[in-house]
Amino acid sequence: MQYIINGSIVFDKGDGTLKHPETNDAVQLPLPAQRLLLIILESGGEILSRDFLFREVWDKFGLTGSNSNLNQYLSLLRRNMMVFGCENFVITLPKVGIRLDEHINIMKDPEEEVSEHPYVPEPVEPQEKKKSDAFFFKGSLIGLTVLIFITLASVWILYVRNTARDPVFSVHTLQAGCVIHTTKSESEYHSEKIENQVLKILKENSLPCRKGFNVYFDYYTSSTPQTYGRTMLSLCRPAANGVNRACDNIYYLDRKEIND
Repeated sequence: MQYIINGSIVFDKGDGTLKHPETNDAVQLPLPAQRLLLIILESGGEILSRDFLFREVWDKFGLTGSNSNLNQYLSLLRRNMMVFGCENFVITLPKVGIRLDEHINIMKDPEEEVSEHPYVPEPVEPQEKKKSDAFFFKGSLIGLTVLIFITLASVWILYVRNTARDPVFSVHTLQAGCVIHTTKSESEYHSEKIENQVLKILKENSLPCRKGFNVYFDYYTSSTPQTYGRTMLSLCRPAANGVNRACDNIYYLDRKEIND
């Protein structure tokens, strides 16, 4: 199911992404933000109390919500909506709750309707035709198997040839404990500048830098020297086996303060 916001922004419920088709930009929302956005889009402009949001976004999933968490994800949604050209997405009603702005238009993609047809028994085919079909199927299966084998072999050869051109990943551990991963090579990695920016982004979004946490950071060159351009940061918390369990994703279109 997809929700079209003001005719220009698309929220895909299936993969939890917020997209702007005109610029091909997309943001992967954290799970709480996905649930919060879905409730807002389905509310029809009704007032949503904070207690209701705590219950629907956190309590039902065995989590504990707070005013800080709610404000954080509301801020994340507002910021991404503004980047994609939609201002005043959500109205805050002090001591009451929130509601969708009445000027925001929400549309849903129509669901595919499956037409029901009465059952019609298939005609009985002659035995000779069945044998011919079985032979054809067997030949097609062999041909498909050979094609898959050739495709896998080609992919393996291309992978071996291009391994040397894979990007170099730099990994640096901050004093606070978390580890920064960046696709910039060692020659491109300005550790002090990038680490300062990472710590600032984490602080702005009330995200911790703890031992064992992984931070994935990257940016694209901007058209102006005063900004990073498109900046992306993902803070991931590992499970007991060391595999990333959950991530908070932050995206800026033109992040300022590059020289801070």
